[in-house]
Amino acid sequence: MLDITYGDTKNSTTVAALVNAIEGSGLRGDLYVGYPILGSVDGRIEVDALLLTAEHGLVAIDLQNPACKGLDGPGADDVKRRQDEIFVSLENKLKGYGSLRRGRKLSFDINVVSIVPEVDGAHNDGEHYLSTANGLLDAIEDFDGVEDSIHRNLNAALQHTATIKPSKKRADVESANSRGAKMRKIEAQIANMDAWQKKAAIEFPQGPQRIRGLAGSGKTVVLAQKAAILHAKFPEWKIAVTFQTRSLYQQFKNLIERFYRELTMDDPDWTKLQILHAWGSAASSGVYYEVAKRIGHPVKDFDYAKRRYGYDRAFEGICKELLIDVKNSSKTQTYDAILIDEAQDFPQPFFEIVYFATKEPHRIIWAYDELQNLGDYTMPPATELFGTDDGGKPRVDLKNIEGSPQQDIVLPVCYRNTKWALTLAHGLGFGVYREKGLVQFFDAPELWDDIGYHFLKGKPRGSTDVVIERKPSSSPSYFDDLLSSDEAVNVVRFDTQPKQYAWIASEIRKNIHEQELDPDDIMVIFCEPRTIRAESAKLVKALAQVGIPAHVAGVTASRDRMFSSNSVALTGIYRAKGNEAPVVYVVNSEYCFDGFELSKKRNILFTAITRSRAWVTISGVGAAMQSLQAEARRVTGNEFRLGFKYPTKDEIARIKKLHRDMPQDEKIALENDLEGLLRIVKRIEEGDLDPTFLPDDVQAVVRKMLDR
Repeated sequence: MLDITYGDTKNSTTVAALVNAIEGSGLRGDLYVGYPILGSVDGRIEVDALLLTAEHGLVAIDLQNPACKGLDGPGADDVKRRQDEIFVSLENKLKGYGSLRRGRKLSFDINVVSIVPEVDGAHNDGEHYLSTANGLLDAIEDFDGVEDSIHRNLNAALQHTATIKPSKKRADVESANSRGAKMRKIEAQIANMDAWQKKAAIEFPQGPQRIRGLAGSGKTVVLAQKAAILHAKFPEWKIAVTFQTRSLYQQFKNLIERFYRELTMDDPDWTKLQILHAWGSAASSGVYYEVAKRIGHPVKDFDYAKRRYGYDRAFEGICKELLIDVKNSSKTQTYDAILIDEAQDFPQPFFEIVYFATKEPHRIIWAYDELQNLGDYTMPPATELFGTDDGGKPRVDLKNIEGSPQQDIVLPVCYRNTKWALTLAHGLGFGVYREKGLVQFFDAPELWDDIGYHFLKGKPRGSTDVVIERKPSSSPSYFDDLLSSDEAVNVVRFDTQPKQYAWIASEIRKNIHEQELDPDDIMVIFCEPRTIRAESAKLVKALAQVGIPAHVAGVTASRDRMFSSNSVALTGIYRAKGNEAPVVYVVNSEYCFDGFELSKKRNILFTAITRSRAWVTISGVGAAMQSLQAEARRVTGNEFRLGFKYPTKDEIARIKKLHRDMPQDEKIALENDLEGLLRIVKRIEEGDLDPTFLPDDVQAVVRKMLDR
């Protein structure tokens, strides 16, 4: 089977003829159109198409020679010069990979063919090849193929995914069965992109593009590579990469630098390619700040926004203010492209601002995972996200057209998390086995397939009993080869917090001193955002007592960096997002069991669990943790299958309303009402208040509630 990836294409008629000729050929491999970009000492060279197949090896295809009719006539010297440049650039590029060399030479041939519309048949002089698009298969018929191992390594080199292999060598690992040894094997497996990651990174439509995927499906890496490719291909463009989690800044900078250097043998121009926080300030620029400054709108800080709109709606409030001026300004268009990570955490007005801030045709690429939403927002469809024009027509409507770059891409395979951790995260995140019922649910049944599940029993219809399980194709095989479910996920309950922290400190000491992991392989995530400073200080003390240094990200260490090589990272959920670690401890998880805004709390738990690359421990204290542990045991006891009654549309709407995130004023009012109710109940229980003295209508309501 031939997989076709469309980058930025030229000569569209010739490309269509080329694809048509190759697509039905039965060749096995990949065709890259408008890709790759090759760096050399003489500058960048763009290859119009690259064909890599088991049958005919590596073939670079050049489409820029319409005037040539043969290898010895007019234009032939230009054709040969161009082919030689492509050949040498590819050879120099690929010789840098030891897995592709045999001695001093490449272990395969590089062939270059020029597509010339008016040439008669296929021509070659032993080095240079000419053909029409329709005659390409005849021209490459005698080219040697490549064996499977070379094919895989060559694909990784062409996709530049070799650069995402971790720089950590783990040279101190001695035991073959330690966690450090297993992690080294897992990291070595992550090289080739899958078909959808490849399309998401390389394919570039002339307009908006949406990338959806599970936690760990590679969204951040895909966006970083896309940013590097666009910057290399269009160095004059002004490009912004933006996000909500500050600790993503360094991760994006490192990834983009590595991809860009491999593409061009040069460093990015950070004045053209900007990594920006969504909000920003005079000290640290951001998208909101840059747009407001450009149009002369007063820039508002967090203190102002929090006072006026509340903590949870602060960014939404100031975005609404800015949007009014943006719509009335002619100076807004600033960027040629904007890439947005963690899009699920942004309010809708931010996307409209981004739309107005990008030049035609509004090249906006946004990536998200619905279940990682930690705010008040749900992701509307693209037709609503960017608003409507004066005629009421949606500004953005995504379409996937065959033979063109895709505008809507789903990444269905999770490479970060084990299938056991991911199933547990979904089970707890949705509240599948919660005694009081589901906490949240997908509106669209097809999303279950999109995120990698299949139905073992029943159909996704209302009031139907169903059982779902992770599809084998949605998880890489190396987890099954190296880990078991018992060691991959662990749920632990304690009577007191000091006991919890002492146990975690002891386990982390074992991770480092017995299991051959490093301090920066470990991340501890505190579930309750409001108590992170106080509670993390207690764990820092417990770790110090067993000789393990630790830091609190953004508090005792830089807000733009999560990990330190000699220190364990402790963090809250908001800074943890976008980061990952081989070992994750999710602490004080009882906070996520019940209470107001339960969908947000369960999303915290889901997001924390899915930060883990191999091992995750979920711990907590008291009766609430015991109940949460019971939910988890039903997931593990059912062999990581989720069984439930599929809700109706009305039930889904009720679930959303019941567990929705509340505006700050509504939440405060409800908490005050609840405190008053508890005081009355307590007075009745203690005999200070006779319930018959309550007004008749209140007594009737109480009786009705008790009957239920």
